[in-house]
Amino acid sequence: MKVRILMVGTSLKTRGGITTVVKGYLDSNLQDACQIKYIPMHCDGNYPQKIWAAFSGYIRFIIFLLFFNPQIIHLHVASRASFYRKAPIVFLSSLFKKKIIYHQHGAEFMKFYNKENSPYKQKIIKIVLRRANIIIALSEQWEKNLLDIDIGLPVHVLPNALIIPDQLQNKTNKTVPQILFMGRIGMRKGIHDLILAAENLFRKGFFFRLVLCGDGDITKWKNKCLKKGIDKIIEFKGWISGEDKVRLFQDVDIYVLPSYNEGLPMSVLEAASYGLPVVSTRVGGVPEAVKNEVTGFLLEPGDVNGLTQKLEQLLCDEKLRIKMGMSGRKLVMDNFDLSKNIQDLIQIYSLLVKNK
Repeated sequence: MKVRILMVGTSLKTRGGITTVVKGYLDSNLQDACQIKYIPMHCDGNYPQKIWAAFSGYIRFIIFLLFFNPQIIHLHVASRASFYRKAPIVFLSSLFKKKIIYHQHGAEFMKFYNKENSPYKQKIIKIVLRRANIIIALSEQWEKNLLDIDIGLPVHVLPNALIIPDQLQNKTNKTVPQILFMGRIGMRKGIHDLILAAENLFRKGFFFRLVLCGDGDITKWKNKCLKKGIDKIIEFKGWISGEDKVRLFQDVDIYVLPSYNEGLPMSVLEAASYGLPVVSTRVGGVPEAVKNEVTGFLLEPGDVNGLTQKLEQLLCDEKLRIKMGMSGRKLVMDNFDLSKNIQDLIQIYSLLVKNK
């Protein structure tokens, strides 16, 4: 008999890393080992649309709880509103004596817990976390973060993973190297620092193109680039996915993500899988996906001078870009391949079902 899993997360049409992770699970051979039903409780859109997504999600959850009779409830959770949407699901699952997997994706969960909640609300967060049978952390650093909240939490590390592309494009002898950024165009992802670094490189006379992909207040950042006189070297593509994203990863030369908070960003894993050197920051699980001076460069958040220098080094050295990119691809193949991740997840499911 297949293990019955009721998975709860965000709409598969939303933009972001959680959607990428969930789609990877649902499109994989995980379905061969488990019987999975998926309930979205969040969507992109306006406030009424979000309210309806949550309300309809609760209704569907109760129906599946009663008639599908899942053995395991697998929750994909971020921070803030995502946490509070899932908290009633945790209590309902516990009431019905279901096994609970709390898959923690939130890049700013520690900020949410430590700085945005009163001691009373922190106690509520602890109560919710303690109800889980397993809490999945995306990295060893996130395991440590969660255990700092409560040393007794049942934390298990299971990193994000992906299907490794088979073929890579030839990136040698390109006249104008391209730098790629993917994510929400905003302060948390370090877009301000990246634009300053691009301006520094432009003033030094470097020829390159910076491609920014993602949603957010794009008009605001376009105007900043226009005022700085660097709008000709920066392209805002908006949100991209599917074949457009694949072609972009194949075409560019460097990936950059100067974030201030992260879980384990899928874009970093994707970039490395396509043989790109990665310039990022020492936050969340990034240091486990990027080895400093081996597969790319790691900086402290906000280090604009360092960001400028490392991008300059890669722009000037094609052989270094290729060497780091190939090392990064091997790192991802060895540690973040989806097939191994799926087997680990199946093992978690099996252990939970056996431990009644």
